[in-house]
Amino acid sequence: MRTLSPPLVLAAMLCAMGAIVVAACPQRECELDRNCPVGEVCGVGGVCVPETPPDTPLIDAGPIGPGDDGGPGADGGPNGNLRVPVVEQLNAPVTAIFQDPQDATTALVATWSSGGSLDEVGELDLGTHRMASSPRFDFNNISGGCDVDEMHWFADQAPLQLPRGDELWFSCSVGGGAVLHYDDLQFAQSYRDAALDQIDLVTFVDSGDDTNGDARVVFAERGSDELKVVRFEPTDQESAARGMEEVTGDVAFDAIAGLWTVATNDTRLGDVVLVFDRGGAGALPRLVPVQRNHGELTWHGPPIANSDIEAITLPEGTHGALFRVNPGIPDPHQLVTSAADEDIPNVLITLPTEGSGGRALFFRYERESGSDLSAASPVSGFPEVDLAGTAVPSTMPSASAKLFLQETAFGAPWFAYVLPNAAIGFSIPLPSEQGDDVTNDVKRGAFQNDNDLPSAFLPLSAGRILIGFSNRNEIHQVGFSADF
Repeated sequence: MRTLSPPLVLAAMLCAMGAIVVAACPQRECELDRNCPVGEVCGVGGVCVPETPPDTPLIDAGPIGPGDDGGPGADGGPNGNLRVPVVEQLNAPVTAIFQDPQDATTALVATWSSGGSLDEVGELDLGTHRMASSPRFDFNNISGGCDVDEMHWFADQAPLQLPRGDELWFSCSVGGGAVLHYDDLQFAQSYRDAALDQIDLVTFVDSGDDTNGDARVVFAERGSDELKVVRFEPTDQESAARGMEEVTGDVAFDAIAGLWTVATNDTRLGDVVLVFDRGGAGALPRLVPVQRNHGELTWHGPPIANSDIEAITLPEGTHGALFRVNPGIPDPHQLVTSAADEDIPNVLITLPTEGSGGRALFFRYERESGSDLSAASPVSGFPEVDLAGTAVPSTMPSASAKLFLQETAFGAPWFAYVLPNAAIGFSIPLPSEQGDDVTNDVKRGAFQNDNDLPSAFLPLSAGRILIGFSNRNEIHQVGFSADF
């Protein structure tokens, strides 16, 4: 974190010891660095002072410059595909990195040490790569601690959507349940909801003017076979458990690894959520739709009422799947697509152990609905993408491991993909139309040490990511290059 310069240390000693000074110590004007103007920090005595470099400078890979963010010829910035430590003064490994939903220049960084001596979420300035001197959330103030595994933000963007306003949810690896933080409450008063246990994977459903609730969160623990739903009601109170909804027994999962919203507040469809099931024990991976009929309080699997959406069986070697909520499925009733629709894939799957160095497939859900892609190639018309990785794993990552697969929008859609059990990651561009082979435009980045396994990541551009490792008290930047 920041260190005080010698003058500030001296000032602190003088104020503390009551030494002879010309004037009294100034009145406090700040508590945290963010209370001060840009370029200043909260110094001794609660006074905003110009920020001074720490005694041991952090390594700064420099700002992202023009041409670093995307395009076939753009590499991962001035360091090519090198890995560079940008924050080396953390006191524990990083367990999660989350883009601050209220400040695009800041990331929230969760750290936890064994035994919970350090259990907090701090602020990382994405421009300077410096951590704030004080944590924003200290889970030692919460009974049982947390060890944050994931962070989820639910914004109150529509009338009567969330009765308590914006909410930030922390999935806890220790202490049980999830900690809910309301913007109008101090963090020490945040509420732990024991029913929200291991809320690792979530999708938000805005049920609009449905009389049975205003919104819902569908969630699951990574790798579990149970899908859960919590419902918001206009009468919900802060620090009170919310109602849960039943997922009926006509749909079963083996290892849930992804959740996305397909349809919300449709008077014919109600709400539809897509579940990525990794399979197991002989069961193949699948994409499975789940529906809550309009006006009802239970969820069920296929057949989906008033829709042609069916489950899709995926190849056995599928590790990651990503459904693109935008563009989504424009006509979820009949799955009618135009030629323009079919040129824009809305699903990406990754198969890291297949081929010479891993591969990826893009397809259009509407065209593959009900298909068995383990037995036949997609008919969507997009070429198979060869990842050509040099350190792909020989075994499939566990379904309970974090899936580092995220769409970015830095100039054009790219997909950041990092393997949790190998020292390599990829940046995959979106095909522009059917027949567009993007293999030669795939970027790769190496972590250079097979013992460093990722614990959290945040894409910064199509060519760079921030990444934390479970065995290092650091945050690194990895650049991705097409020439690797």
